[in-house]
Amino acid sequence: MESASPLSSKRTSVVAFALAILVVGLTRFALTLLGVPDRITTFFSISVVIGVGLFYFGLTCDKWRDRMVASYVLFVPYTLIAVTALGYTWITGNPTIFQRHEHSMTGLTVGPHFAVMLIGGFSVEPWAAFAFMSLIAWIAWIVRRLLIQGTSSTNATN
Repeated sequence: MESASPLSSKRTSVVAFALAILVVGLTRFALTLLGVPDRITTFFSISVVIGVGLFYFGLTCDKWRDRMVASYVLFVPYTLIAVTALGYTWITGNPTIFQRHEHSMTGLTVGPHFAVMLIGGFSVEPWAAFAFMSLIAWIAWIVRRLLIQGTSSTNATN
């Protein structure tokens, strides 16, 4: 029976990714509130941090439980930032980069967008991230197997 909690061996990485998402998201929100143009604010991309995290945890987490926890580590901070920014827009009527126009890129007004982000951020998005990380882990496993077989056959012929 395992006593270690999921991701216990990657505690530093988990904290680093969660903090990076929070810092980038808060910076993005703050820049928007300060009136910095979207063309500059866009460079502070939560999606890039999450994307790097998906590959990192997909390649380094051997157990499915670790990948599931990692998916929530990546999406809960993002969801908190996005829901806060959308809530601000909904309450004040002041647009942010998270909902710049009356209709966002999803075609939703701010209220439904808020609800979708809140629900999706704790369900569909982490589950999809888990599936993607599991695909990465599976591909990495196959590549390792092929490399081991290739090394074994090379050593056998020498």
